[in-house]
Amino acid sequence: MTQAPGSGDARSRTIALSVAVLGIALAGYVELALTTGSGDRFGWFVYEASAWLALLCLGPFVPVGTTVLVGAVVALGLEAFAYWRVFGLAHTDDATIYLWKPLAQLALIAGAWFGGYLMYLRTLRERAHG
Repeated sequence: MTQAPGSGDARSRTIALSVAVLGIALAGYVELALTTGSGDRFGWFVYEASAWLALLCLGPFVPVGTTVLVGAVVALGLEAFAYWRVFGLAHTDDATIYLWKPLAQLALIAGAWFGGYLMYLRTLRERAHG
């Protein structure tokens, strides 16, 4: 029996949640180890890791399919790009990417969930109509 594309499977779920844990670790490393600010560093960490926290908290309860895994991997790529842009380039001191990055990651993961759900509905409709 084949599984619907949006329903998720154990392997995709495990890998997506592992990517979320890795994303939280990277956000924590950037905010708590690399930045030197006198502001609320824990609050900034929660903001930076909001997409990963959402995936980690909602992942066990809602279907995580391959589309969510792809969205999480792309969001992790954005995390790596932001790190490279701010800390990897010696001549760059522009950290504004960390202001919009969490919102873009949240949109990527939510869009992937929605796309997977639409694929699941289409599969159900095709099965019902033969």
